[in-house]
Amino acid sequence: MALKPATLALLALMVVPGTPARAALAADASTCHGYERQVDLAIAQRAMSRRIEAAKARRERGAQACAEGRHQAGIGEFRLALRELGVKPTAP
Repeated sequence: MALKPATLALLALMVVPGTPARAALAADASTCHGYERQVDLAIAQRAMSRRIEAAKARRERGAQACAEGRHQAGIGEFRLALRELGVKPTAP
């Protein structure tokens, strides 16, 4: 029987006391894609921003990290890209 990612995250919480539940559950591929969509939308809407190139670079680093399975790192890059554009990140 294969365990689902959410079940594995909950098991990890039981093993490692003090680990925030949100961080353990948030670092997955679907969350990466949600933040990536937010960044793409913000880039399209704020194409004239003076920070657009920095945001695009962070978006690329985030996409690369998520593709490599480093979801938490990718999410961090996407959140920083949104901040570069003056957009408040929202959890997908």
